[in-house]
Amino acid sequence: MTAKYTQVLKELRSHLETYLGNYEMAVLEIKDKGRKTPDIDITIYRKDGKIIGTEDCRIANRLAEEYLDKSEKFPEKYKLSVSSPGLDRVLKEDYDWKYAVGKMVNIKFKTDKGEILKYIGVLDSIKDNEIIIRNKTDNSKIKLEHNKIKKARLYFDWGGKKND
Repeated sequence: MTAKYTQVLKELRSHLETYLGNYEMAVLEIKDKGRKTPDIDITIYRKDGKIIGTEDCRIANRLAEEYLDKSEKFPEKYKLSVSSPGLDRVLKEDYDWKYAVGKMVNIKFKTDKGEILKYIGVLDSIKDNEIIIRNKTDNSKIKLEHNKIKKARLYFDWGGKKND
């Protein structure tokens, strides 16, 4: 995020959280990908677990545009896009992991013996430096330390196609 606009984008996030809550939506992240001209990328999700649709993105876009256009601290010229987190979003940041609780995840991790294993299950919880994943079939659970995780993403069954 461009340091120059950090405060405006924090205020934008607060504004969007307030109004998107009326539509059962929330902000996952806001990034400024621009160099000279701000290029604001907003990722939203539905609190009720439904998939984000184009109407949801339109609502969030309109609210963000109205706020940024009124801000005296933000330039008149900017790019703005609003999207969903994606069905197979990579999990990196704390907010990604918090969003993924209760959802199917695909985790590649390193065992104490140095083996790389893959596990697909429901992310039950995150706590300090570890996560707990539950097997959907038999409800067994595994506990993994974050530093053992090599790659993690949301999992979506694409009808037999790989989701690595």
